[in-house]
Amino acid sequence: MRGNIFERGDLVEQLAAVYNIQRNPSIIEAATILFYNNESDSIYKGAVDKYKGGTARRFRMVLKQFQLTFDLNSMNGTQIVKILPGEFSRWKKAS
Repeated sequence: MRGNIFERGDLVEQLAAVYNIQRNPSIIEAATILFYNNESDSIYKGAVDKYKGGTARRFRMVLKQFQLTFDLNSMNGTQIVKILPGEFSRWKKAS
């Protein structure tokens, strides 16, 4: 990603705010699949909007709910992306 390692963006802030998310490589992989554009080496525009569905903030909230019913530690990033609700479909299409 562009920028310096010591510069934390909003996406990192959203994921690092929850211990169980920051420590799960599969969740980080899922976030990368959804929100990271390999072609431009940057986060997709709109991925960290504050008031829209399917953004990093909602991703964090949905995962907190999913941790109650799914064993996210046993899943890989692609499997996590597949179970996300429809509000994330725009990112699924982009990836």
